[in-house]
Amino acid sequence: MVVPPTGALARRRSTSNSAVRMAAAEAGVPAWDSAYGNFRDMAHLAEEAALARRLGFAGKSAIHPSQVAVINDAFRPTADEIAHAARVIVSARQARLDGKGAWQVDGRMIDAPFVMRALGVARTAQRLPSPKVRITRTDASGTTTKTLSTSSACAESSRRFALRRNRESGPWRP
Repeated sequence: MVVPPTGALARRRSTSNSAVRMAAAEAGVPAWDSAYGNFRDMAHLAEEAALARRLGFAGKSAIHPSQVAVINDAFRPTADEIAHAARVIVSARQARLDGKGAWQVDGRMIDAPFVMRALGVARTAQRLPSPKVRITRTDASGTTTKTLSTSSACAESSRRFALRRNRESGPWRP
């Protein structure tokens, strides 16, 4: 049985993982967490994958096909994360038109790095589909609610953002 690292060993591993993640971000490439060797211990694999996601890794390597579903579950965005990402993506165009470098969505400050993160959530949701999400849009006639698969919701938001961005003067900037 493999015992998860604790104490100083866990801190060293966390520190080195963070350093790898930050170096990858600086280089503009995704960082993947290393494989977990005990392919029968799915509970610990799920914990490791969840930690890797919290540290900002793009994914986790697997050594056995039985690990793939557990890893995908850990890295799949939740319906709330996807809905928030869609609202951020949609709001980015209006903010750009208004000349704002920072604005609010759901009571949170949003600027260019948050838009990029939202686009990343949208891409991940397209790769790892999950249950349906409810997207609420307000138009001139009132509020309309549309229920889509998460991959469709993010694809729609990302596509609209990219089309609007391309029609305007290049990439989104504050």
